Amino acid sequence: MVTEFRRYLTATEGIHHLGPAIEWLPEPAWDLDFRCFREAEVTTPTEANPTAHFDRAMEYLRGSDRYRGLTQNSLPEYMNVLHGRVVEGQFDFEGVVETNFIDVVGNDPERAALWQDIADRMWLYNGRVPLNMHIVDGTVLLWLCDENQAGNDVLVKGLLESTHSDVVSWAESLYKEHRADAEPLEPTVLTSD
Repeated sequence: MVTEFRRYLTATEGIHHLGPAIEWLPEPAWDLDFRCFREAEVTTPTEANPTAHFDRAMEYLRGSDRYRGLTQNSLPEYMNVLHGRVVEGQFDFEGVVETNFIDVVGNDPERAALWQDIADRMWLYNGRVPLNMHIVDGTVLLWLCDENQAGNDVLVKGLLESTHSDVVSWAESLYKEHRADAEPLEPTVLTSD
């Protein structure tokens, strides 16, 4: 009973530590033991810096050596940084992205050109990717979002960072699972007819 009570207390600490961010955790993260979140960092927009969470993720993309991503989409600013670092040989990079997003990118020749250059490091997941997640040098970055009831209007509320070994293991497993079910991105998919 004492052991179970201690687990309950530490899980409660993790929930309290996250505060309002608990409501924005992507559904797959609910499989994690909330004790893992006791030391997680959460960055949210502030009045002084409404893009604080995006800026924080960009710091990781610019300063890391290794990246694995599982995403529904990608911001053009992030893609510019990733592309530059990969092409210059500064970055061990691979990612899985929803196939539907590539259809969007394919309609923008400038963006499509960036993706073509790194197509050999990308995989397309034909289905819904359940979250936007980056594994960067042993740190897991989870985008915290608030969706409407239909799930088609998403507001990014913040960014969660964790180096907890259970969170990293979970993220790597989730990434590998989706990559195993994905197809390599063929550069020709991004060429407009």
